[in-house]
Amino acid sequence: MFVSFNTLFKNNCLISPQRLALRYKNQVYSYKALNKRANQFAYYLKSKGVEKGTLVSIISENYLERIIAIISLWKLGAAYLPIDPNYPSTRINFIINDSKVGFVIRDNETYKKVVLNATLTSILTDDENKDVRTFPTDDLLDFSEYNDIAYIAYTSGSTGNPKGIMITQGNISSIYHAWEQVYKLTYDDRHLQIANFGFDVCSGDIIRALGSGAQLVICPPEFIAEPDKLYELLSRELITIAEFTPIMLRKLISYLDYKGLNLHFMRLLICGSDGWYLKEYKKFRSFLKPQARLINSYGTTEATIDSTYFEMEEENCQFDEQSFVPLGRP
Repeated sequence: MFVSFNTLFKNNCLISPQRLALRYKNQVYSYKALNKRANQFAYYLKSKGVEKGTLVSIISENYLERIIAIISLWKLGAAYLPIDPNYPSTRINFIINDSKVGFVIRDNETYKKVVLNATLTSILTDDENKDVRTFPTDDLLDFSEYNDIAYIAYTSGSTGNPKGIMITQGNISSIYHAWEQVYKLTYDDRHLQIANFGFDVCSGDIIRALGSGAQLVICPPEFIAEPDKLYELLSRELITIAEFTPIMLRKLISYLDYKGLNLHFMRLLICGSDGWYLKEYKKFRSFLKPQARLINSYGTTEATIDSTYFEMEEENCQFDEQSFVPLGRP
């Protein structure tokens, strides 16, 4: 059954309006405050010509405003095109021209930093746009339909030019309910958001957390290469769910091993986007509490973020430790 992200998010706002939804450093939003900001920005975007079916690129350094923009666009039945402002200008402009996008949401920093060679209607993010505050805060009708495009994610282009993959609201609904069932998502969880904005895993973090009424904690980019700072964030915020790449998780586990620390506050650790070994699986698993779960996730952009998952359910399973962690089941 199709249940849109808008419906999930709106229900969470009604059930627990004061529950924390977003945190980035010292900035926090409750579900009520986040919903009001997203509603206002949605009405503002509508006044600029954004409507159902419109594609809008988001090129911003402001991590909270990115998420507000995504929710606002989905409230209108529009789609977003995530572009990391740190991409080379050739890649940014290729994506802009290839997608034929007509609108771009930017902050002042990226306005100065990123030079676009296409004519777009430029819209400042909510926090830098005083006009937004004059618009209503009440909820919009849910315009989402199963086949509506939710976002377009561009591949790395390692075998040629990057390709834009269209993901629908129906795709999002399907993968969310799969995660809800397999990962046992609850509103008590605190999810870490660490994936690059241009990758679909970032969309997955947002969908899992805000769809389930949980809290999304955004990792400052400067912490990614600093395992001591990353661990301090994880432990201070009592993160219960996080998804890492193998290279990032290796660095974190090496730091924990050296310092004699653990991840006992987590209940679900996900590792994906690249191959890693069963020997590592067993080692990484030892830093979690016994009842916690370690999952290898695998998927392609075309199949909506995740397609399969593997979890070693018995410690005495007979596997060659030098083998890659299996892709698992659908």
